Amino acid sequence: MSKNLCVDCEQPCSVNRIATELFDENGNVIDDDVYRCEDCEEKVMSKKEYNGWTNYATWRVQLEFFSGHDDREWKSPEEMKHSVLWDIKCDNPVTESFANVFINNANFEEIYDAWLAEHVDHMLEAEDAEGVL
Repeated sequence: MSKNLCVDCEQPCSVNRIATELFDENGNVIDDDVYRCEDCEEKVMSKKEYNGWTNYATWRVQLEFFSGHDDREWKSPEEMKHSVLWDIKCDNPVTESFANVFINNANFEEIYDAWLAEHVDHMLEAEDAEGVL
């Protein structure tokens, strides 16, 4: 596909285009050199559900910050959000404010519930493995 076409609507978007990535069902990047027009990006960002999550922001935050990171014991959704906000701190206040807006659209209750369910599963698997030995 041409870089000047929107990945979703395939309409020209050479001036006002937003760089994006395409992911497979497991969250793996399959193409990181694609673009969306402003209209399609707005539709993606405002969707009520994305890949089984509340919205795109929730899915993306979960994917980038928590997927496959079992080394931390989270106590609350607020702790998870605080950690993400700390991780995105930067020297550019405009960049940081854009990131904060995105992070604030993520549903940390949902991310925490998913982490907790996965954490409990891992604990049960570990108990089963110990019982077998």
